[in-house]
Amino acid sequence: MYFSFLLVDLGPRATTNESLPRGALKTNTLNNQLSPKASNIYLRIGYRKDNEFISIVEAPLRPTTRMGGYYLDNAITYTHLNNLLSDNDVITFRVSLQVEREYFNIGKLGDIKSLAIIEERNVRTLESVLKGKKSSNSDFIFTRGDSSANDSTDYYVHKAPLAYTSITLRSIFDKKVSLPTDQILIESGEDRIIFPFLSESDMKFLLTYLYTERISLPEYNRFARVGRVISFLFDRDRLINIFTQWQRLIIESILEADDNQKVVIAMRSLIAIYSAPYGALPIAKRVAISTLADQIARQGDELTDKIKEDEEFKKYSIERILESALKLKRLITAVKKTSYD
Repeated sequence: MYFSFLLVDLGPRATTNESLPRGALKTNTLNNQLSPKASNIYLRIGYRKDNEFISIVEAPLRPTTRMGGYYLDNAITYTHLNNLLSDNDVITFRVSLQVEREYFNIGKLGDIKSLAIIEERNVRTLESVLKGKKSSNSDFIFTRGDSSANDSTDYYVHKAPLAYTSITLRSIFDKKVSLPTDQILIESGEDRIIFPFLSESDMKFLLTYLYTERISLPEYNRFARVGRVISFLFDRDRLINIFTQWQRLIIESILEADDNQKVVIAMRSLIAIYSAPYGALPIAKRVAISTLADQIARQGDELTDKIKEDEEFKKYSIERILESALKLKRLITAVKKTSYD
């Protein structure tokens, strides 16, 4: 009697039958999160003696259509396995494989070098609007916050450039249509739109994009608020472009962070990513969670306790984030990797 060995991918593709969460961006769903192509896949079965690994089975694995994995038929006999179990408390299965270096090219994966070329238009007008100045050709008002609570700001805007960027705003300007949300309130009696839940920094992001199409990162704890508003204002193509640029900017911020700031930047990025629509920032999530897992591997699991007690992060629901990082540390970060060069 023989036992065979099957190596399968336990990544996202293992759960492709799950229904997609509401708001998921289908181009970045589980079916598209593929494992790397591997070569020279080798299985070694053995045991440890005096801190030395003793191999008793060595054989290559072959690709198989079964679950898309790699397979070794008749890997070990029942008798051989039983003898090993009788003589050793632990049996070790070692799998080695080669993955193309390009798979780990984060710059290419995140497209972080593809800077969008934006026409320098409406820049001076934008500066005036952000300062709250009213010009002779401003013909609409955006209000941020709650005036009844003495916490509001008026922005004197211009319909033409805003209608060019947002088809929703064009409809509002032309027909005063209302939207099925409490995030954007249309004043029917005057030329005004109220954004009751946006901060000044949120408005800076929104107005900058509306006037110039330049994209910046909102504050990490404001992604959900900003996301709700832009989901009503912009069409799908523009939304995907915004998320693509957000992803690039998040990856850049993580890669450029000093070692003593990597945990903080990774945590801020993950809080932002987890508040975005499902599948909107997949590569940024992988970079951020891998960075956090790597730091946990370097500093020890007690780092998660420090993060939980950190005043900046303890007010957020970060259990899922830390659980994912610990799982990644155990399954991937802690796996020995060497250069084939």
